[in-house]
Amino acid sequence: MTEGIESFVRAMPKVELHVHLEGSIRPTTLLEFARTHGVDLPATDPEGLTRWYRPEAQRAALRDRVERELSAAADEAGMRLARPI
Repeated sequence: MTEGIESFVRAMPKVELHVHLEGSIRPTTLLEFARTHGVDLPATDPEGLTRWYRPEAQRAALRDRVERELSAAADEAGMRLARPI
């Protein structure tokens, strides 16, 4: 990259292009929005909402689902899914 382009790019304002709402909204704000719009949540206070939304549990559930889907696709194709040791 030429020096002029590099300094131009560095000076440009930056934006976040990919943020998941559930990972970036405060529990109190989420509870307020839910109350305002009549949406039931699995908890009624910030502490309960924080206990309910555990990112590590969400990742484990996603990993399990992806593994099931890949395994089913491999079976349908007559292939065997290799798993790490």
